[in-house]
Amino acid sequence: MGFFSKIKKLSANNKGSTVIEFALVMPVVVMATLMIFDMGRVILAYSSVNDVASDTARYASIHGPVRGGGLSDAEIINYAESNIAGLELSLIETTITWSANKARGSTVTVRISSDFEFFVTRFIDMNAFTIRGEASTTVL
Repeated sequence: MGFFSKIKKLSANNKGSTVIEFALVMPVVVMATLMIFDMGRVILAYSSVNDVASDTARYASIHGPVRGGGLSDAEIINYAESNIAGLELSLIETTITWSANKARGSTVTVRISSDFEFFVTRFIDMNAFTIRGEASTTVL
């Protein structure tokens, strides 16, 4: 029996090779899919934090305590945190900084930060990171 006939005989018997190939390839495909999903979540969270920071700074400049009976900082922070999408509310930290006694023409700065944990950290060791957004505007 020649070399090529032995190879042909071995390749004809491939019972179970599909299961082994599936077992080797499937975890890689699942992890790649989860990582793509997580990247979409990161983009959503980053966009949401920055958009809400900008929107809240504008909201604070118009409805803030400069006007008689205006909103308090706590109400403005509540406004910000109720508009954030894609993040866990317990991980969000919002701060508002006013300059020059909260008078017209002064500046209001809104900073929003949140820890972000990847979904794949349940399977591999990856650290969470912080997403931050900041916006400033002039008080009207």
